Amino acid sequence: MPDSLKEYYPGSGGVNNTSKATVRIQFEFDLLSGKILELEITSYKVQDQENAKKTTNNIRAKDLVLRDLGYFSLDVLESINTNNGYFLSRLDTNTNAYRLKNGKLTIVDFSALERLMLESNISSLELELFLGKTKKLKVRTIVHLVPESLKNKRLRKHKAKKGKSVQKRKGKFIDRAGLTIFVTNAEKSDLEASMVRKLYSLRWQVEIVFKVWKSIAQIDKTKKVKVERFEFTLYAKLIWIIVNWKMFWILEQKLFRETGNLLSYIKVFKHLINYAGKFVDMMRNGSEALCQYIESQYLIFVKRYPITINKKKFNLKEILEMLENHERINHSTN
Repeated sequence: MPDSLKEYYPGSGGVNNTSKATVRIQFEFDLLSGKILELEITSYKVQDQENAKKTTNNIRAKDLVLRDLGYFSLDVLESINTNNGYFLSRLDTNTNAYRLKNGKLTIVDFSALERLMLESNISSLELELFLGKTKKLKVRTIVHLVPESLKNKRLRKHKAKKGKSVQKRKGKFIDRAGLTIFVTNAEKSDLEASMVRKLYSLRWQVEIVFKVWKSIAQIDKTKKVKVERFEFTLYAKLIWIIVNWKMFWILEQKLFRETGNLLSYIKVFKHLINYAGKFVDMMRNGSEALCQYIESQYLIFVKRYPITINKKKFNLKEILEMLENHERINHSTN
């Protein structure tokens, strides 16, 4: 964003070649229905953890919340648990984890755990741990070894970061770099350990959404204008995005019910932006013309834009089929 907007949307101060003005968009949606649970625009100064704490009242009993590591907060996890919801998250590097041993809680040495798994040729294991120096939140913990190449990539990326907080967590990060650690409060009967990694991968759906918003809708492209013009343009783009989002989910659910297939969000959105003018014309012509237009688009989407299934990977279609048959838990992501 132009630096001239820093008064309204302050960024990180231009550190590491970043903009002095930055908008943060919080977006959360239900992965089964496509219902938007949150869409909020704030400055960069409002951190993800703060947003996570603010939205805990939206979580219902039996919801399963999938969030990026940046949203990790023991207070939030505890609140989800209190509200009879479920969480599935990566473990934050800065959070102490304890294990009950001989009647006493002792801090987990993840570096030693990694060595043990390597020596014993164990790729994954499950532990009961307690999180936080004071909270001691009880969680199921599923630990996976990562390839050496990924471990080294993580270490290089961490080394390139700057700042006091990064250096403060350096030791803990190094100890855990060879592991991917998931924590959840879901019972084994609801979520088997073998499903945890696959289910968490659904969180990447929101990354696809933001990729589309930026690369296709170009929501991140701004000129040097007054704040009123900037906000008008931003909100106009978001309205257009949400209208098409709603249409996409209605048509995808129709396709899934009829054929068991899903649509490619990226390909459909590319198509819709090319026919944006036509869509506006149909809206002006009334609801009957609009419905006929949407139906015609659906027939095109079915032929051109179904998701290509990679049989080597556990895909969204398989997970959604599994969740459809599992009525005890509802699912949302951001």
